Amino acid sequence: MLANCIVSGNSASLDCGGIKAFTVNLTHSTVRGNFAGRNGGGMLAKTVNLTNSTISSNKAHDVGGGILAVGAATLINCTVNANSAALNDSGGILASNATLLNCKVRGNSAAGNGGGVFAQSAVLANCTVSGNVSGFDGGGIYVLDLGSGTSTLTNCTSAATPPQ
Repeated sequence: MLANCIVSGNSASLDCGGIKAFTVNLTHSTVRGNFAGRNGGGMLAKTVNLTNSTISSNKAHDVGGGILAVGAATLINCTVNANSAALNDSGGILASNATLLNCKVRGNSAAGNGGGVFAQSAVLANCTVSGNVSGFDGGGIYVLDLGSGTSTLTNCTSAATPPQ
């Protein structure tokens, strides 16, 4: 568990510029300005749990500019802002299962699908998803349909996500 930390200005030639771990647990922390030559600019993990944290201005050359969670990503009271994936999917959050409560996902970009959120299953409650851009589908949220892709949005706002 990392609490009250800043992870900033790091880079990796391959995967994960900021934090790479099996499980990432952050509270009251910031991950910003990190770069990965391939995947996971801000962080790469199987499981990501964030509370009251900000993930901003991270870049991945391929996928997962801000957060790449191979399994589940759970964010509570978080901001995912201005992250990017230069060649492929998910500027903000890429996760198999994404759960966001009281979060802001804004200003993220991806050359492929899912500028803000790319997931196989997504549950968002009391969130704002705005100003995200993708080169293909799902500027704000892209739920991959493999026959089981589901999404549930409760009391959310999606605004000003311009088409490319």
